[in-house]
Amino acid sequence: MEQIKILPSSLEIKYDYLKIEGLYISTITIIKYETNIEILKTIEALTGDDEIELSFHIKRENNFEILKKLTNIIAENSSELGSISKNQIDINVIDNMKKNATELRRKIQIDNEQIYMLSTYIVIKENTVEQLVNKQKRYINSLYARQLVAKPSNFRQKEAYLATLPIIQNSPVISKYTHSVFTEQALAKLFPFFEKDVLSKNGILLGRANNNLCAIDMFEYKNNNYNMCIFGSSGAGKSYFVKLMIIKNAYKGVRQIIIDPEGEYVDLVKNLGGHVYTIANYNPFEINEASLKDENFFSIKIEQIVDYVSNRINVENKEKLRECIVNTYNMFGINKGRESLYKLNNNDKLYIKPQFTDKFPTIEDLVLAMEQEGFTNLGKLRNTCCENIARNDTETYCFNLKGKSIKDITDEMQTYMPKIYELIKEETLIYFDEVWKTIGLGQDRYVIENIYNMFKTLRKNKAGIIIISQDICDLFSLDGGGFGKSILNNANTKVLFKMEWQDIEMFERMLQSAKISGNIKTLARGNAYVSMGNTNFNLEVKATEYEHRLIEGESYEENINSNG
Repeated sequence: MEQIKILPSSLEIKYDYLKIEGLYISTITIIKYETNIEILKTIEALTGDDEIELSFHIKRENNFEILKKLTNIIAENSSELGSISKNQIDINVIDNMKKNATELRRKIQIDNEQIYMLSTYIVIKENTVEQLVNKQKRYINSLYARQLVAKPSNFRQKEAYLATLPIIQNSPVISKYTHSVFTEQALAKLFPFFEKDVLSKNGILLGRANNNLCAIDMFEYKNNNYNMCIFGSSGAGKSYFVKLMIIKNAYKGVRQIIIDPEGEYVDLVKNLGGHVYTIANYNPFEINEASLKDENFFSIKIEQIVDYVSNRINVENKEKLRECIVNTYNMFGINKGRESLYKLNNNDKLYIKPQFTDKFPTIEDLVLAMEQEGFTNLGKLRNTCCENIARNDTETYCFNLKGKSIKDITDEMQTYMPKIYELIKEETLIYFDEVWKTIGLGQDRYVIENIYNMFKTLRKNKAGIIIISQDICDLFSLDGGGFGKSILNNANTKVLFKMEWQDIEMFERMLQSAKISGNIKTLARGNAYVSMGNTNFNLEVKATEYEHRLIEGESYEENINSNG
């Protein structure tokens, strides 16, 4: 392929600048970095509207060769330190060199970190030499104030400029004077680089991390599981974050089931067109379409209703009860055949896709059937009668437990748990808000064991469980800390908001990490520290104005109308 050279009409090379087609150009290089700053954001704030060209050259080094050099440096410095002729300043310098080399070797050998070389070039342009020199001084001083040490590429202006062109020519003539050594962890802090887990094209957008968009896909195939833990103090921003997740996942069509002990999510679910269960409207006869994949779906449902009834009244003849339940279903044309759950076509409507029924028996229908069969003492069962409000056109469900005592919550959870399992399909998220209430402070083993079972087994259904709590110490004191530790170990994603010091200490013990406190103590309200597998970052939670209105309570219909 023929190469076409594009050359300037005039070129003048001086030791401290280039003059190309009448424009004066100088390149400055950064030779020392503060790794806790975001370099792109810093330079952007520094330059403002100035026209500059910024180039980074990152080269991956051979760890084996680096280790050999570090070993030599450590040996030489150890020998130097043995000399008594050195003054104190020399001793300090040599000792620091030895410590830095030892630390870098540890990161390579023990932490298995890769080593990179970084060169940074900033090209500035002006119409006169005086303007160029003044801008160059201003940039160098401003960078220094931001803990970035820079210098002009004097006597190497041509080579530095070539390193910024699309030909990507960072020759050893200039690079050996400009490069700095970084571990991959230090480099990740300097730049807004994240793994694909955090910037997934199929993820939901939750905010910004290092001033870049952060999109998380809970169902990424390479995740160990699809579970999440969300912890933090009251008012730290947990509920806002969870509501944003619910909205985003609703857009995406993910099925979501929210266990809500405080009624926190009821309005949101209603505004999204979802279905809210309470014990007053819960109908154990409802069958979800997703449950039909099990060949024995009808038998499973019969046994669930038997348990529901037996928990309320004394039933001596359960076989007769099963017959009553089957007969009650039959009155609505429902039997063990899947086809009985779909509406029949009629002459007025053409169904392109079979329509799942929304008509089911209720406990009231069962009570009538049981009375005809001679059952007595049905008062307690009759008091649980509910209206038939089955919904099969939604993907968002909320189990509202607001105003219930801890005992009532755990009792109702025994009723709801079979329904929760029935609602699970591929790509389902189950939220347990304030989970310490749901598990009855450790008194209800049925709910505890089911939550633990979900954490361990939901992955095979491509589903996940999300645990949310502010009373972290209560949760992690259960079973001597075993329950909380199992949750953490089986949660691929951990979202930690600002929390009390005793909760931070609890986390550090459970995760065996002393780094957590420093990341959490400085969090502002609405910000979180997120850990996803081997990726850790700070997240600034952000919602659009439309989403914010939904979170604050504006109805779904009002939002649709206001947005056209």
